[in-house]
Amino acid sequence: MTLPPCIFTYVPKNDAEPYADPNTSLSVPVYFSTSREELICEIRLPTKGQVDRWILSGTAVFLTE
Repeated sequence: MTLPPCIFTYVPKNDAEPYADPNTSLSVPVYFSTSREELICEIRLPTKGQVDRWILSGTAVFLTE
C-alpha cells in the first residue's frame, strides 16, 4: 500500500504529543529501503482504531523501494 501525500512537522519535546492516544495512533518505523537495514526514525500516525492489526502486519514506511 502506498502512503498518501502527507506533511511532516517537527514537534518540540516540551510540546504535547499530537497523537498521544495509543488506541487511535501508532508509532511506525521509517526505513531507507524495504530491506529494513537502515532505520531513519519513527513517526506517530493517526489510525481509525484496530491498532493491533497494524502492529501485527509489520507496518513501516520506506523512502525507497
